[in-house]
Amino acid sequence: IPVVVPVVLPPIAPNPSPPSTPVPPSPSMPLPTDEMQSDPEPVVSITAMSSSITEGADARFTLTAIPAPSAALTVNVNVATVGDFGVTRGTQTATIPVTGTIVLGLGTTDDSVDESNGSITVTLNTGNGYTPSTTSRTATIAVNDNDDPPQPQPQPTQTATATPQPTQPSTPSNGNKHVASVEIARKDGEFLGFMIKLSPPEGSPIAKEDPQDIDFVKIVFSWTCSSCGRGDGKDDIELAMLNRDSLVTIYKGFFQYTTGDLEVMLQESKEEPKEYSLGQERTATAPQP
Repeated sequence: IPVVVPVVLPPIAPNPSPPSTPVPPSPSMPLPTDEMQSDPEPVVSITAMSSSITEGADARFTLTAIPAPSAALTVNVNVATVGDFGVTRGTQTATIPVTGTIVLGLGTTDDSVDESNGSITVTLNTGNGYTPSTTSRTATIAVNDNDDPPQPQPQPTQTATATPQPTQPSTPSNGNKHVASVEIARKDGEFLGFMIKLSPPEGSPIAKEDPQDIDFVKIVFSWTCSSCGRGDGKDDIELAMLNRDSLVTIYKGFFQYTTGDLEVMLQESKEEPKEYSLGQERTATAPQP
């Protein structure tokens, strides 16, 4: 009889799992370059908040930057005026906040002098970090005078001998050019300053000018004075080329002279085609203070 011997097999060990292969992290996307991150340069425009004001009120202009700047933006502007209403002329700055808009207010003086109506013009200049608008770079607000003209003095009833008046020298023929002249400004015998005037060509028709079409010309002048605080010098000022006289007064405090005579002299025009000629009153001398 065969003998059956049981065979005991060793337990089967489970197959080990293969080692996991680490997956390298995906490479991150490259960061944008500085050029891709930078904001576009804003375009700055200017508009007038009103067409006209009366002297003593503020001339208000709106400056807008599109797109709005990411930080406060300094903008350069130039202020020019027709008439003297107490507004500082020349280059100024305004700061546009991140909201993208700001109101620029220029205060005028409510004086008691009867004078012609004028205007205030603000023009955007170039600068860093912005581009002036090509369609809204300049804005103008008319300024209306609010003073009555002086009343005529009553004539005496008795017969009086008329005092002959000195004959004023005639302005030389200037063709189609405006004529620049300078004279002394006095009130009650007191020296106030120098008045530089720009008169229209002879026979020019009187017309109401459109402030948008007014041309300006630089009147160049120099002065001599041995005792002036600033010494001898040269400067220029912008006057409008109107069909009526326009003038600007340069007060004596501008020169700060104490003794001796102070003489102001107009210079020949070098700017074409906005050139001007000089009248016979091309120099003026202030009295001794």
